Formats: sequence, structure tokens, C-alpha cells
Amino acid sequence: MGVSDVTKHHYVDRHERTCCQNATCGVVFGLTLLRRPHHCHRCGEVFCRNCLCFARKLDASAQPDVNGTPCKVCYTCFSEGTYNQVGVTRSHTEYFSSMRGISRKDRRKTECEVILEHTHGQKRFWKDQCQVDYQKECLRLLQGFHDSIGTSHVLRTLGEIRGYVDVPGWQRSTFWELETSVHFCRACGKKLDRVKHRNCRVCGLALCKACAHKELLVFYEDSGSLEKARLAIIRVQGAPVKEPKYSVLLRICAQCKGELTRRQLRNQDWYMCKKEFQRKESAAFESVLHFDDHFRDLTDRINEAFDSMIQDNANRDGDSIGTCESFDELNLDFDKISLGNIATRLKDQVLENTEAYGSLYREMRKLFEAHIVELSATRIEFVQQYLTARLDFYNQTKMRLGRMNIRNESSDIEVSIQ
Repeated sequence: MGVSDVTKHHYVDRHERTCCQNATCGVVFGLTLLRRPHHCHRCGEVFCRNCLCFARKLDASAQPDVNGTPCKVCYTCFSEGTYNQVGVTRSHTEYFSSMRGISRKDRRKTECEVILEHTHGQKRFWKDQCQVDYQKECLRLLQGFHDSIGTSHVLRTLGEIRGYVDVPGWQRSTFWELETSVHFCRACGKKLDRVKHRNCRVCGLALCKACAHKELLVFYEDSGSLEKARLAIIRVQGAPVKEPKYSVLLRICAQCKGELTRRQLRNQDWYMCKKEFQRKESAAFESVLHFDDHFRDLTDRINEAFDSMIQDNANRDGDSIGTCESFDELNLDFDKISLGNIATRLKDQVLENTEAYGSLYREMRKLFEAHIVELSATRIEFVQQYLTARLDFYNQTKMRLGRMNIRNESSDIEVSIQ
């Protein structure tokens, strides 16, 4: 016997009930699945779906029977008596929704960490392990454009149509497959379209529409040879003023755009130049000194903030502290500073930049220790002296801030006594 064999003659007409008959629920019925009316097989009353999450074994006359068929019943009918109960049939909707939400959060935290086979299970982003060969990727795009599209209007039109469905093979970068499972934009963190990813054609990063701009132009020159394709970032020196007759615009991320722009300004045909051989030691040394630009930027910000603080203090006190010739004189000037609203805000900026400076120093120190075996004795000594100079500046900045704190704490005490 099945559920359909249980009698329905005692069912209440569902049109006579506008809401769930459970006194603690009372949800109004509607057209949605969760708000549709449902009958209790035991009493025949009308309830919502959530209130019929219990089951009892019933016979053909809707009476409790140990050998009957499990049927959906309300809580009142389920709790009637203490015999032949088969337990609760839970609705898993809420549980599934909560678990799916948790899994999405966990996936958002971990999906940016793509594991490669040679990392021995250590979770690291592939771009921290593998270096993008920009010249190789650009030559791949040029060759693919020449072979697949060329000067044929038909192939160009078909390529544009196919681009709405799938990305052609010649546009897929070396690390394209590592980005196929990503669900959030690598640049801004926005959720990506499930149907279509807008990957960078150079490095392969999965991006949203706002972060993947069509600014990489692959083209044939209108007045040049049609046997040699060219590549350029639009609106940059070296790019065509107007779009050539045979061309295609490709998506590119901000990082690749910046790197290609820098090379394009240096040499318009940089991708055709022979790749210079670089020793392993030179590559390691350059990777260490890559931090220098960041150090200089933070140093300028800290010094500018200190100068503004001194000037603000001088304007409020009506005197001029003057220009410092030595570090000792600079310390004396900072002993005289009392913080106003502007100086307090500038001090917070100095604290933030100082913390970033310290983090950058520790990161460079760690990278230097990892590559120290690849460097010569001369370069090791140079990097050590460089790190020492950066550490001295960090300590000097902390000391200046300490002197300012002591000065302002004593000022607060004097005000309270008065």
C-alpha cells in the first residue's frame, strides 16, 4: 500500500483555509512552493509545508497502524499517543541553505590559493610561485591572431561571434586552466558571472567586467605589411591613433597593462627583441631590490607628514622652528611639537606608514635569507648594508614618535593641574 491509497475523504477543502492552521505558525498561503497549502493525512486539516515535517504510519482509513504506510502529518497527530511513531522527518531546507552559505565563505577564503603539484600541499597563489613571461604570452597572441584571423573579414566576424560563447584557444594564456574554478574577481573580489569569465589574455587571471578592460590591441598596420602583426596598449605612445582595419581588442588586467605600458614606452617593438640571458644570481638580486621603490615611496610619505606637522605647530605657536641640519636638531624640534587636530591626523598617517615600512622590511629580510645562497659575497654585503640603513630609518621614526608622545602627555598633565 502506498500513500495514494490512504483515504482523502476527510480532507478539509483547502479553499476554505487562507492560512496555516498551526496556531504557532499562521503563515498566509500563496503561490510559492513554501507557502502552498498541504493536507495532514491523519486529521485532514490544511497546513504549510514546514508544519508537515512529521510522519506516522497510517492504514487505508487514515488510522494509526504499525504495518501502515508512513505519511505526512501535523505535530498534533504525530504526538497523539506514544505508540507506533516512526520519528521526525526533518525539512533540510534551512540546514542546506546555512551549510551552503558557510561553504561559500570558506570557498571565498581558499579559492584564491591555487595549489600546484610541486608545492607539496602548501597553499599558495600560483602567481606567487610562477612568473608570467610577458614576451612569450604576447608572441602567442600575435601568432594566434595571424593564424586564426589575419586579414579575413569572415574569420574576424566568426571570431567575434564565437567570443560571446567561448574564448578561442589562441587567446588562452599559460595559466588559464588554473583560473577556471574561481568564482570571485581577483582584483575587486566581486562575484563573477557563472556563464562567462572575463580573463586577462596575458596572465589568465579571472576578472569581472569592470576590472577587465579591452585595452590590448592586436593589429596589422594599415600602411604596413600584412605579414607582420603588432601589439600595443591603446591610448599609449606607440599605439595607433585610430583603430586599424584588421585588428582585435582583447581584455587585460591592470597589472599586465602597467607592465606592457612600461615596456611599450621604452620600445614599441619590445616583444620582438631577443630575450637577454639573465643569470640566476642576477634574477635573485633584482627580486630582492624590487622593494626599493616601495621603501622610497613610504620614506617620502613619512618625511612629508613630519614636515607638515612641524609647520602646523609653528603656525599655531606663532614662531618658526626652522630647517634641521642634523638628526639631533630634528629631535629637539620634535620635543617642541604639541599636537593639534591637523597634527594628530598627520601623526596617524605616520604611524600607518611606519607599520607598513616595518612589514616591508621584514618581508624583504625574509626574501633575502631565502636567496642568500644564490648571491655573491659582494652582493650579500650590499644588501645587508641596505637593510641596515632601512632599519635605522625605521628606528629613528619610532623614536621621533616616542618623543612627540612624551611631549604631549606632559602638556596634558599641565593643563589638568591648571
